Amino acid sequence: MKCAMKKITLILLAVFFCQITLANETDSILSKARNLVHDKNYTEAIKVYKSYIEKNYENEIKDVYVELANCYFNSNDKKSAIKYIKEAITKQGFTEEDFELEEGKSHLKRSLVQCIRDIRQSGSITKGEQEYLEQIGVNPSKMQMRIREYVQDEATADTWDASLLHEFVNNVTNELIDNLQVDKVKMDLMGFKHEHNPELTHKPEVAKKLENKTDV
Repeated sequence: MKCAMKKITLILLAVFFCQITLANETDSILSKARNLVHDKNYTEAIKVYKSYIEKNYENEIKDVYVELANCYFNSNDKKSAIKYIKEAITKQGFTEEDFELEEGKSHLKRSLVQCIRDIRQSGSITKGEQEYLEQIGVNPSKMQMRIREYVQDEATADTWDASLLHEFVNNVTNELIDNLQVDKVKMDLMGFKHEHNPELTHKPEVAKKLENKTDV
């Protein structure tokens, strides 16, 4: 049980800095919730996420459950956070495999946001963030050129919200992880295997056994 709870906590910590984004980004309700999270208005974001789940409970929205759990986690409501992680596992089939597949994206998105801030402030990505990109498997020089172009477009955009930022970060992440698979190339170059081992997956049955447990 302690091992299972540890894995749940690790999932929460991993999404602390960056939301898992598998659902339709054009959905207005979900976009509103994510904008509220960006503004750190977790109380209102929780209400919007719950509204979205009520309207889409029959669909595969495991990522939304995790994002809702993340809001509770950031609001220091650990029990509610654990509750919705359990629901993501038992109701939506969220597994450790999902977590592993999205972990690379989470790291890259976090780095991209910081790199954009570096470019805005000084025109260059800091040495530490360059090293982080290299560890993920990304070419820092190409990323720096790409972000400089984005920052120029951002400065002349008509919108005052953060929609362009979210769109850019999501598009670049999907391109590099899903299409170019830079993380897997990096692992291959280092001689590591990147295939998921289903025998080590956190099965939904584990969470089902924990459904009536409240100790964390």
